[in-house]
Amino acid sequence: PVTKPVTKPVTKPVTKPVTKPVTKPVIRRGGLGGKCPVALRDQRKLVDGLPKFSVTHNGRVILLSSAKARATFTAQPEAYLPAADGMDLVSVDQRRPRLGTLDYATWYRERLYLFSTQSNLVEFREQPERYVR
Repeated sequence: PVTKPVTKPVTKPVTKPVTKPVTKPVIRRGGLGGKCPVALRDQRKLVDGLPKFSVTHNGRVILLSSAKARATFTAQPEAYLPAADGMDLVSVDQRRPRLGTLDYATWYRERLYLFSTQSNLVEFREQPERYVR
């Protein structure tokens, strides 16, 4: 007997229209990643800031979580902002200045210090006096 190869019918893949995701306006968030600095310092909690409670401080938009947080921040902004304007002090010392992030952050003498890498955070923790002036 003669056998014939089995052939499958050719089908076209179902195509869906390509849609682009809706994008929101970008707000420059600095090293805090849009988190409220008042909640971060006073409650040690990561709370999202909201554009409706934002303030501009030294040219940077700071997102705050509530009207009360905005009033608290406005009364003493320097107490709530990261030290060195959020710059990674280890990278500054190495003459490669970079903005730090909350991913690599630590508290030292009631101030928040941000770093751009894990190794810079470790370096700071080992000898903070070298970097804090």
